[in-house]
Amino acid sequence: MDSKVVYQLRMLAGACFDCGECTAVCPAILKDHNMTLQGFAYSPELYEECMRCGACTEVCPKGIDGVEIAEKAEEAMQQDA
Repeated sequence: MDSKVVYQLRMLAGACFDCGECTAVCPAILKDHNMTLQGFAYSPELYEECMRCGACTEVCPKGIDGVEIAEKAEEAMQQDA
């Protein structure tokens, strides 16, 4: 994976302090893998599991956009294909 894309993904979740609010409300990926948005940013290969419902974004006290992380992860993984 392109190092620039990896950097962008990690920067999207850079403010995450692992409070777990996103994990608690996620109907899919975060709950299934017991991770926060920061963990998702470090695991772009899981992008297909994200429902892109935005529940994580709504509760994030730092305003991190989980849908944006999913979209960037998808883009990154498709570039590698």
